[in-house]
Amino acid sequence: MTQDEFAPDATLDLAEFGEPEAYFRVGGYHYRMLQIGGIIGIVAGVGMLGLVVGLALLGGRGPMGRAWSALLHGAIFALTALAAGVAALARSRHYRGLQVLVCSRGLLCLREERIEQVPWPSIRSVQRVPKPSESISSSWEPRSQLVLERVDDSKIVFDETLHDLPRLRELIEEHTLDHLLALVLETMRGGESVAFGPARVSEESLVFEKAVLPWSRYGHAVVESRQVTIYEADGKSFCKLDTATTPNSHVLLALAEFFGDSDKPTSLSEDLSS
Repeated sequence: MTQDEFAPDATLDLAEFGEPEAYFRVGGYHYRMLQIGGIIGIVAGVGMLGLVVGLALLGGRGPMGRAWSALLHGAIFALTALAAGVAALARSRHYRGLQVLVCSRGLLCLREERIEQVPWPSIRSVQRVPKPSESISSSWEPRSQLVLERVDDSKIVFDETLHDLPRLRELIEEHTLDHLLALVLETMRGGESVAFGPARVSEESLVFEKAVLPWSRYGHAVVESRQVTIYEADGKSFCKLDTATTPNSHVLLALAEFFGDSDKPTSLSEDLSS
């Protein structure tokens, strides 16, 4: 990957961000469906609305009784299709041309000839936000998002219009793990616990709501599409954490594996900081 391939109209010293590791751009099935579906929705909505208006104006004395109900339902369908089509096209235009370059020292995002530079230490949280199918009102809504919150409170949101979103998430979690762990450890050195959504972690235990799991009873964790399940040593489920409300779940998992390791060294800070 060269500078010219990534940003032909921008001057940028890629060496400042280290070696390029992976390249992502808008594309794939979902992005094409947004474009095609948006056009179909607009055409169908306008066509149906025109038909409804034409029948209402040119139907002689006008439809009676149930015919008015049919026209009303037709108008509602037309407006719904039109709104969905406009929303789909708006989403596709928002992400059009988006390119993401993952480097060893940070993330570079090119959108409409503007490059956003995101050094890894500037990311405060990484959050997976998958949506359950029952909460999605149309096939053009994003089913999964990756939300990066920066130290200045700004957010960067990616969804599946970006080709291979799961791989991008894996790389971002890998590169942010060390510095986010360091922040957690600094808090713990002061004797405080650290919140991960509805859960809190300390050197002694994991607390979920009013339940407490000492690390001596920790078993393992399982990561699924929308949740992280923590199990006790006897195989019993201790808690289920929704990734949509649990930022930095990758950091939580790293801490749980460390604290749950009975062979861990006595020095927490030295081991995790090495």
